[in-house]
Amino acid sequence: MVSPPLEIFKDFCEEAGWSLDDVSQLAAQRHFGLISSEDVPTSDGNPAHKNKWQAETAIGVVGIIVVAGDNKAHGYTQTCSVTAPTGSASMIQSWLSSSFGAPTATRSKPQNATEVHWAQTFKDGKIEVTLVTKTPDQKSAASNRELAAIIARR
Repeated sequence: MVSPPLEIFKDFCEEAGWSLDDVSQLAAQRHFGLISSEDVPTSDGNPAHKNKWQAETAIGVVGIIVVAGDNKAHGYTQTCSVTAPTGSASMIQSWLSSSFGAPTATRSKPQNATEVHWAQTFKDGKIEVTLVTKTPDQKSAASNRELAAIIARR
């Protein structure tokens, strides 16, 4: 069985298309509520556009954040993030490892958060996937999970 956050990640971040319009159309079809839509600067100064949606699922609120724009180094770049409720990260990490292989990096972050990265380069660009897990302390269950896919096309 596919959990809603993983299914939503696959639908919105892998299969929806390579444009903000494609993801926006899918969000409207799936009745995700648009939370915000704004222009944001990128690290290289080029403009980008950021949309946030959310929907209530059987396991809780799931959110989608997409930022799309031109990047001096990569051309068109789209970042797609799916936030998931507590308890989804282990299954998502297992699926990512089976789909993308061994992680390319793991980083410890402040407040006991961990980032696990996978990267694949292909002819027209690069896909980077990051799973962010934040726990309030070493012994407790995770309090926040964020699955982010960063898709850069040249």
